[in-house]
Amino acid sequence: MGSKLIEQLASKAPAAAMFRCIFERVLSEESLNKIFQDHAKIQVECEILFSHLVDMIGSVVTQGAKSLNAAHRTAGHEYSRQGLYLKLNGVETDVSSALLRVSTQKLTEIRKATKMTHPDVINGFHTYVIDGKTYNATEHRLVESRTDARAPLPGRAIAMLVIQCG
Repeated sequence: MGSKLIEQLASKAPAAAMFRCIFERVLSEESLNKIFQDHAKIQVECEILFSHLVDMIGSVVTQGAKSLNAAHRTAGHEYSRQGLYLKLNGVETDVSSALLRVSTQKLTEIRKATKMTHPDVINGFHTYVIDGKTYNATEHRLVESRTDARAPLPGRAIAMLVIQCG
């Protein structure tokens, strides 16, 4: 059943299927809990695993749940909401930074292995996100720019996030 679903998704949206599989592997329960075990100094493992915290926060960040409390209710874990918040408050900075460092390292290895590299638009900078927005009718040009033909037209904006490397 699962492979049929993946095949169907891969035929309709191959890039989405590929990236989902990559992220599921990089952010698997085993790898997340190993990050916690390797980098936690004070906090101890209990029934609330680090992977559960990441899963709860991930569902809020991706708007799968409106709040951490809603994500907790939906997940149906045995532990209490208060226990979840206490565990979350106790996550050490070393564990959080290791999560970012280790997952970035794994994704970089995958990117290099698949030769999914591209030249920098600006030397030393990597472009990560390009996004746009169409403004509502109530959002108008600034008064100061209305008489200037070179001013940006109302109605559209494009944002590009560039992060300096090194």
